[in-house]
Amino acid sequence: MTKLSEYVKVAETAQILGVSQGTVRAWADSGKIPMHKNPANGYRMFRPSDLERFLAKVATKATGKHASFREHKPLDQFDWSFNSRTWESLTDLRE
Repeated sequence: MTKLSEYVKVAETAQILGVSQGTVRAWADSGKIPMHKNPANGYRMFRPSDLERFLAKVATKATGKHASFREHKPLDQFDWSFNSRTWESLTDLRE
């Protein structure tokens, strides 16, 4: 069983992805990023490993190169510098 401490909340997810909390909620509700609900209060929660896979997918789309999940560092070691192509891929998801 997964512990609640193994998840991140909407605010932290927004910081990790570099988007607003509203965007995180919209992506989660539309299924663009996997979401789990806290059974006690219904809050959206996200697994860091799901966010890593999401970022790898966005990076692949932005660069046109296959980015294997295993090639990426854990979130705490991730290079958060976004170039314009990465940002365009993220903003494309808003549509």
